[in-house]
Amino acid sequence: MGDAPTPDTGCTHCDLIAGIATLTTAFAGPGTRRVWPALVADIAADPAPAETFFARLFDPRRAATATALRRGIDRGDIRPDTDLDLLLDLLASTTYYRALFGHLPITDSLAEDIVMIVMSGVATDTWRAQHPHPYA
Repeated sequence: MGDAPTPDTGCTHCDLIAGIATLTTAFAGPGTRRVWPALVADIAADPAPAETFFARLFDPRRAATATALRRGIDRGDIRPDTDLDLLLDLLASTTYYRALFGHLPITDSLAEDIVMIVMSGVATDTWRAQHPHPYA
């Protein structure tokens, strides 16, 4: 899943695409549909593999992306009041979900698609006017 830091290219969405691409690359292999559900079951049932999974795979990748998000806040690309934990979950969850359930493919463009939708949002101005929210 990659333990290298998410790159700092000077471009927030480029950094996030590169970071999320480590997940899509890791989960794009043919064995993912067999291995991933079994791993999820194992870490749910036993604290030892869960601790190893989080310490070696999950937490380092998440921390690297969190660093990229904080750089995006510093650049003015991401709102400073953004819930970073929620944003981290939003960015990574599509890949995990597809790896677990296999209902849709993990494509070469998935990382970019995820980042572009999350960063740009999907609501229209009409919807935003009808549903005011601090993040809108």
